[in-house]
Amino acid sequence: MNDYFKKLQGGIFVLVKRNETLKYYFSENSMFLIDDWESEIINGTYFDELNKYEIPFDKIYLSIKFLKNDMTTEEFDKMINWKMPQLIIDFDKKKLINNFYDQALEDRIPENWDGSFIENRNDFLQLIPEKMNYWK
Repeated sequence: MNDYFKKLQGGIFVLVKRNETLKYYFSENSMFLIDDWESEIINGTYFDELNKYEIPFDKIYLSIKFLKNDMTTEEFDKMINWKMPQLIIDFDKKKLINNFYDQALEDRIPENWDGSFIENRNDFLQLIPEKMNYWK
């Protein structure tokens, strides 16, 4: 496995939309307990902290492409399963969509937010715009 992914352990990939801009982040799930960060979200300091965990799309896309060319299809399919987004947070629409089975993050949102859980991974991934599909 390439070195880029070795450092991405013990967290989840999250697609975040803010000010009509989509970005990926990788962090422990506690970073995405939105109700715990409500005041920091309102005053903007949450985003300063979140930016520390940004994963540039081109970096992850090229890393995946390298691995895809360097692995058998079976090895790649097994590896990519652990490198997929599991959460979508839309700060513009105040919406969180969860596919992370280990914690009900969709319930950890402020009162004026909409949270949902989508169990089927393929259904969840269909919500991600094609241009952000680094795994294809």
